[in-house]
Amino acid sequence: RVMLRFIESALALGFSVSGVVFLVSLFAAEPIARALFGTATLFWLSPVLGIAHLICFLGTATIAIANGNQRSDIFAAISIIAYVGCIPVAYLLIERFGFTGSAMALMAMTGCTGIPALWVALRSPLRRAVKRRFHRTEMHMLLRFSVMAFASAAAFPLAEILIRTALTSKLGLVDAGIWQASIRLSGAILGFYTVFLATSYMPRL
Repeated sequence: RVMLRFIESALALGFSVSGVVFLVSLFAAEPIARALFGTATLFWLSPVLGIAHLICFLGTATIAIANGNQRSDIFAAISIIAYVGCIPVAYLLIERFGFTGSAMALMAMTGCTGIPALWVALRSPLRRAVKRRFHRTEMHMLLRFSVMAFASAAAFPLAEILIRTALTSKLGLVDAGIWQASIRLSGAILGFYTVFLATSYMPRL
């Protein structure tokens, strides 16, 4: 019952935040597009980003619950099906739509785990036992963790954007691209530890 209360609160919080993100991306589509792309013509990508955020939450929540119950087979199945299946989709989006296709491909890669995760969640016996509702003690714990996670998640990409913009204006796109590639290489190495901590160790705690 303790685990169910925690899962119910986590799902309620996650769906609430995802709903807020979607509404913001829907009603502030043009300002977001101007801030991200420098033009309001790509405003339609903002609601797509909101939908991708919701799908990404579904995948992350399902994987976290599975790993918290030491079902690494479910985590492996969802991850392999999602990321391998997303490769041809990303390729076709970039090939057909160019720059906007690349933005859509990035969002597809972010939310791709949600599709097989939704299938797993609908077949899970846990689905009938869990209700999306808030519990005061569990919500207090989750909110404290969420503030820390948000600060950590927001700081790195914002710093990366600022540095990349400065490098592009001072040294050019080629040097900025080399720097970006080195960041991605080191990120792949660190990603191994991040994935283990985020999807296995933390859910078990």
